[in-house]
Amino acid sequence: WNIQASSVNDAYATVPQAPAADVETLRQFFANNYYRTLYQTVKSIDPNHLFLGWWIVPNWWVNSQDWVLQAANTDVVGFDYYVPQFVEPYLDQLIQASGKPVLIGEFSFPGAYGGWRGFDTTQYVQNETLTDSDGGDRYAQWLAATSAYPNVIGVSWFEYHDEPIAGRGGVPTGDSGPAVIYGEHDAFGLLDTTDTPKYDLVEKVLAGNIAALQSLGLLAPPAAPPTSIDPGSSVRRK
Repeated sequence: WNIQASSVNDAYATVPQAPAADVETLRQFFANNYYRTLYQTVKSIDPNHLFLGWWIVPNWWVNSQDWVLQAANTDVVGFDYYVPQFVEPYLDQLIQASGKPVLIGEFSFPGAYGGWRGFDTTQYVQNETLTDSDGGDRYAQWLAATSAYPNVIGVSWFEYHDEPIAGRGGVPTGDSGPAVIYGEHDAFGLLDTTDTPKYDLVEKVLAGNIAALQSLGLLAPPAAPPTSIDPGSSVRRK
């Protein structure tokens, strides 16, 4: 690093221009030891429960090595995943390489309603839907894909209610001053802000859940209707 120092104090007083590769190596060293210390501490106290990790968000990281480091120090990799379809090739490779089960803590397809909701956020744009019915269709597709993926042990829709129309507030520092909306105000919910169910969404969510359970063999398909009438039956054709 071309440090000119004759003592430890001189070394600390310098401002070295460390190569990016060296900085990244050091970052990974500290991150790995941080994750490993926490994991081993928790498991030493409570060895009979699964440790779900630190809830990483793909692409909201320094680089994909963050996934590798966390997956090595957890029982289940928990993460949020806001993408139109599950699963993208790069994440599939990371999951397969880790060999760990995964739990999706957040996914959603919020309604934009012609720009009335969610216009102040950008991270969910690719997941926004034109109608609640469209959101239900995409939910069903997502659930079918995750149900068929061996490493996925669960998914969680975000969230039950829509966020407040005036926003949920600044995150994490808060906002102040004259503004119409503070923070996110996306229509994530199965219910709107008046506690009214979005039936076009909810009915397709229900159908998607049933289809997923049936695909996993956890729910029997509905019985087929009778093809003929038993002559001894009390039922008579009109």
